[in-house]
Amino acid sequence: TVRVAHQLPGVANNEFSARPYVRGGAANELAVLLDGVRLMEPYHLRDFQGVFSVIDQRIVDSVAVHAGGFPAAYGDALSALMVVEPREPTTLAHELGLSVLYTSLLSSGVFADKRASWLVSARDSNLDRVLADHLGQPSYSDLFLRVTADLGAKHRIVVGGLAFDDDVLLTLQNDPGNRQEAVSDTNSQQGWLKIESTWSDTLSSITWLHATTFASSRREDVADLDE
Repeated sequence: TVRVAHQLPGVANNEFSARPYVRGGAANELAVLLDGVRLMEPYHLRDFQGVFSVIDQRIVDSVAVHAGGFPAAYGDALSALMVVEPREPTTLAHELGLSVLYTSLLSSGVFADKRASWLVSARDSNLDRVLADHLGQPSYSDLFLRVTADLGAKHRIVVGGLAFDDDVLLTLQNDPGNRQEAVSDTNSQQGWLKIESTWSDTLSSITWLHATTFASSRREDVADLDE
């Protein structure tokens, strides 16, 4: 999903990473918002070029990229802003996917006489199954959940969450006298609750409550008997 920004003017990329660099800024100067919540490092394999986005493209309704001049309400992004809005389900649908990159499950639907809906996406990496064992064992997974419900004619409640996990072992050399390997573990959970209220044709409000936990560790081991 984040890769769509690579086609826009003023956006640079090394053609391998999913991270966009806008107007000469660093990767961490781009703010990515999903359903109004700013995401923390929304890339899988973040210590190895950040190859994949944690946002499943099948849950996305629209992506807006602001390369400058965006409102202060969006926060303190320095170089650019990417606003990703999830789609609103209208019918019951289930999808099971299998590819070289990951196995996926998508479920969406409506209930309560179409006054409420759910959208669920889960993906689990297949990289550790297709990559040669002597190169390492990279794996990742992500889970997105969003439930909405109308509270009368003027209010709507939205409960959402995004969690992803990376567990990467990269082996460059594994000989007894020349060992080089790197281990990277990343775990993130973000949850949010918001109430959207329409008081009149000209007055509306959004009340937010959200929480974020993010943990990352990295370790490298090098053993060369000749040095």
